[in-house]
Amino acid sequence: MSSSMSSTMSSSMSSSSIPPTSVTNKPKPTKKERRSNIGRAKAVDRGQYTHSYLHTPNRPLSGLPSLSSNYTVLGIETSCDDTGVAVVRSDGVILGEAIASQVEVHEGYGGIVPGLARQAHEDNIQPTIDAALSMAGMQAGDVDAVAVTVGPGLEICLRVGCEKAKDIAIANKKPFVAVHHLEAHILMARLGEGGVEFPFLALLVSGGHCQILRCDGMGDYTVVGGTLDDSLGEAYDKVARMLGLPVGGGGGPAVEKIALAGNHTKIKLPIPMQHRKDCDFSFAGLKNAFRMAVSRLKDLRGVPQDGELAFEDQADLAASFQHAAPASAGSWSSGAWRQTLRFGRP
Repeated sequence: MSSSMSSTMSSSMSSSSIPPTSVTNKPKPTKKERRSNIGRAKAVDRGQYTHSYLHTPNRPLSGLPSLSSNYTVLGIETSCDDTGVAVVRSDGVILGEAIASQVEVHEGYGGIVPGLARQAHEDNIQPTIDAALSMAGMQAGDVDAVAVTVGPGLEICLRVGCEKAKDIAIANKKPFVAVHHLEAHILMARLGEGGVEFPFLALLVSGGHCQILRCDGMGDYTVVGGTLDDSLGEAYDKVARMLGLPVGGGGGPAVEKIALAGNHTKIKLPIPMQHRKDCDFSFAGLKNAFRMAVSRLKDLRGVPQDGELAFEDQADLAASFQHAAPASAGSWSSGAWRQTLRFGRP
């Protein structure tokens, strides 16, 4: 994640055409138009908003490093649980990186506890920075800029990274670059050799954000589809809990680990909303189908509903979900790609 901060900065500076900042005022939607958007993803602009914005990427007031040669960026990420730091060169080479995991901190709580996450960031951030710089063979004063995630994320966790990055930038008289968490995820596709060129379609699966976006340039993104309910990560967390798996480190890794021992053909799960004409998607139906599959299997095995299935059954159920969930996301992404090819910008 931290390396994507450098991608954000280098991509923005190398972009030959930056869209102008503009605000477009539109007529207020009619009652019929408002009703037509009920039950659809709110992130997608279908004309229901009275204003639309096109932003120029922010230029840090503290300046930017010289672009005459390769430069290095110290990237800091504290948006949620893990503390991540990387030293990245502008050509995409990662010179040093370090991460302080919080899996053990949250393991017993079934999810992220914000206060504990903040304390762990405060305890780990300086040692993590030191480890990344040491791997790169550099000191804080040797980098050309300091970048940090400023959101979205847990505010009290973001604050830890932002304050540390600000202190380093001021102490060493380096440019300070604020990075949008989701944009950084998108721009990872452009990092280093072989990076994709604009325009491209991105499936963003980040925490509570699950969207399909058309990316036409720096700061020029159009959301073409979004989730109507859970994000994919939330669905994985709930599936892990249904199976009685530990979710302190996230439901996704827990489900994936046990799924490796299972057979996805044993239990059929539907791929929801395949015939929907727009690019919105939902994991509620898949999650409910999984819940009923678990309940039926417990009845078949004579296991109480509050009991735990045998490992083999858990593995088969996990493998089935692991097969169906990405297939759903892939199906919606393919639909979005066909739509953008056919109609251009949605």
